[in-house]
Amino acid sequence: MTKRILHLTLKKKWFDLIAQGKKKEEYREDKPYWRNRLMEKCSCCSVYSQLKQFDEVHFKNGYHKKCPFMRVKWKRMYQAKVDFEDKEKDMFVIKLGKILEIKNWKTARGKYLCKKHGYLVGHPNKEVILIGGGRLKENDK
Repeated sequence: MTKRILHLTLKKKWFDLIAQGKKKEEYREDKPYWRNRLMEKCSCCSVYSQLKQFDEVHFKNGYHKKCPFMRVKWKRMYQAKVDFEDKEKDMFVIKLGKILEIKNWKTARGKYLCKKHGYLVGHPNKEVILIGGGRLKENDK
């Protein structure tokens, strides 16, 4: 069985908050583009009938090959009215689970963050990969 993956691109601020474990939900406004990506259509009448289910969320901060990347366990998704920018808006709320993997992510000080061991200095010729459970693995570039 293949994994069902939701791919999302984030600004650095939001990527950093999720990577640090401070942000546990991601929001997307209920508009036609997101409704098409996050909901199933009924086969007989083409009406959106239910929310899609995923196994993981893959976040990227940018579009280049070596941009920061994070795999996060999918918990659930629901629709709700959320106060956003001083207005109440219909939103898709994506609940995030455990961080499974982080690649190519550095803090502002140029250090790699490991949730279990604190800040670690990355070697300039290696990339540090955080794997679920806090283990660190270094790969040659």
